[in-house]
Amino acid sequence: NFISTSTFVGTDPWFHISIVKMITEMNYLPINEYHENLGLHLIGSIMYFFSNIDHLMIPKVYIFISIPLSSLILYVIFQRIFKNKNLAILGVFLAEFCSLGFGGIMQVYWAVTISYLQCLAIFFLLYMRIGKFIQKSSVNLKFVSSNMVFTYIIVFVLFLSALFTHSLVT
Repeated sequence: NFISTSTFVGTDPWFHISIVKMITEMNYLPINEYHENLGLHLIGSIMYFFSNIDHLMIPKVYIFISIPLSSLILYVIFQRIFKNKNLAILGVFLAEFCSLGFGGIMQVYWAVTISYLQCLAIFFLLYMRIGKFIQKSSVNLKFVSSNMVFTYIIVFVLFLSALFTHSLVT
C-alpha cells in the first residue's frame, strides 16, 4: 500500500523529503541536520537530478529504480565470474531477493548496503586477480607482483571504508 497512498504518515518521511529538497534546490548539503548520515538523501538527489521527478515521488519510485539497477550491476559481475548465464541469473536472484540479500539489506539500513557492495567489490577484485594466475601455465615473480600494490591498496581502502561505514555510521 506504500505506492498507492497519496500522503505519508508521520513527520519522518517529510523530514527526509525536505532534506532532499534542500540538497537539490538550495545546492546545500545539510551535514548537521541528519547526524552526517546522508546516504539515501544523496541517492534521492541524484534520482531527482537525472529524472526530474517531483520530490514527493522519489520515495515511491526508489524501489523501482534501485532494484533493477543493482540487479544489472550484480548480473554483470556474476556473468564475469561464473561465465554462465544461468548461474549469473541465479546469483542475482539469490543476492537480490533473499532475506539476506541486497533487497532485504536495503530495507534495514543504507550503511549496511554500502558495506555489502564494497565487500562485493573486494571479492570481485581478488577474483579477477586470481583469474589471471589461473590462465597462465607458469607464473613468475614479475607476473605475481604486477599490479599487486595497486590492487591491494584498493582492497585495503575498500575494506576500511566498508568497516568504517558500517561500524561508525550504524
